[in-house]
Amino acid sequence: MNFNLTMLNKFLHLGFGENSTRGNGSEMTFCDSDLIEWSHTHELFTCIGIALVAFSCVGNSVAIIFIARNSSLHTPTYTGIACLALCDLIAAIFRFLKFRSHAIYIIISGCVNKGQFIMDDTLSILSFFTLNSSYFHLIMVSVVRYKLISRPFKTYVGLDCRRVVQYSIVCWGLSVIASIGYGLKVLTISHVKNHESDVIEIAFVVYLFSITIVPLLTIHILKIRKLRKALVVNKRQEVRMHTMMAVISTTTVACIVPIAGLQVNKALGDATQAPAPEELFIQGQLSQICLALNHALHPILYFMLSEVSKKMTKPLSQNDVIKKCLLISEKSRRLKSII
Repeated sequence: MNFNLTMLNKFLHLGFGENSTRGNGSEMTFCDSDLIEWSHTHELFTCIGIALVAFSCVGNSVAIIFIARNSSLHTPTYTGIACLALCDLIAAIFRFLKFRSHAIYIIISGCVNKGQFIMDDTLSILSFFTLNSSYFHLIMVSVVRYKLISRPFKTYVGLDCRRVVQYSIVCWGLSVIASIGYGLKVLTISHVKNHESDVIEIAFVVYLFSITIVPLLTIHILKIRKLRKALVVNKRQEVRMHTMMAVISTTTVACIVPIAGLQVNKALGDATQAPAPEELFIQGQLSQICLALNHALHPILYFMLSEVSKKMTKPLSQNDVIKKCLLISEKSRRLKSII
């Protein structure tokens, strides 16, 4: 399928491209059969997006089902991880819908009109809402881990799975409050000048960094200090869980960096020379892919770095294999002696 640069420029300039800020022409209707034909770059990013959302849905669903069916994992930590997995699953779906909202609307209606902008605004708010919820739940799990390490005996009495679920409800409520400001930004962005819009976008990127780096780094440092002198039942397991949370936190923050780069590039471009639409298009696609990748990575990290993977692979460890070989050899030797 062909999608030439002239049509791409027209598509992005009118505000119809993914991850673009719509202008003041939201009342216009633009119908063209060429709009449903995409470039190879668009197709490539679409395939990557579909693969990530599918992997995220399957991986997080498996994590939730595995934790729900395994009674040994009915602990505050894994209850929090199950709540985080549910958030990631929902966030991945809305991220993809936002990622291809323009294409989905064009395929359904064949035109770009006011309804498309309403759909795009709604998905923008919902994707921001679920992204916030995912970040808040990650902080919640980190706080739960810190409480279990710092006050193990007192915490195990007062902190149970039901309490963690209540914390999860609070996280969803905080996400609603945080999304109100973003919703106002989305609904009023068409009445704001370009440089003011860039400042608002950068402010929200700074907000995303502030709700991830600051609390997660603070809790991480406090947990390191507590682990050195805390009295824990299984210190190796605690270190393993601490490593898992540290890696998840690092990947979460790293996936926000491309969005910051995109907004800074747009702001600098508006101040000097506007970057090419194709460049903004590709940067926007990469930023959305990174956010989707973050949701897809979490279930992998749950099982690779948690104690669950160690228990599942323990029968295949080298010592157990050697013991089984020796046992088989001993049985074979006794059988020969009897014969």
